[in-house]
Amino acid sequence: MPDHTPPDVVPSPPPRGSGPGEGENTSSTRYFCNEPWIGVLSIEVDGDVTFCPCYLKLGLGNVETASLQELWNAPALVEIRRAFSAGALPSACRGQLCAPALGTASYLSEIPSAEA
Repeated sequence: MPDHTPPDVVPSPPPRGSGPGEGENTSSTRYFCNEPWIGVLSIEVDGDVTFCPCYLKLGLGNVETASLQELWNAPALVEIRRAFSAGALPSACRGQLCAPALGTASYLSEIPSAEA
């Protein structure tokens, strides 16, 4: 049976309460998006895997050549997690029109509970 324990390189989300406030978008905004931890991966018919299929459309690879664990821990996705863990907007997300990239509160900017 494969080990599904995430590797140590995957940063944890920041503590609850450290995300952006309702509607704020200032230079001191602390950016956060929960998608890199609990988000959607889209798997196309040809096996191509995309993270954030509604906005970023970040290609991670293909299920024919990589395991889901490898795709979930792709360097680009780990870097996005790192940036959001530090409260920064990842470079890959700049220019996106989703609430986290705009610095506004939404269900995407809620920090997941460890109790789930």
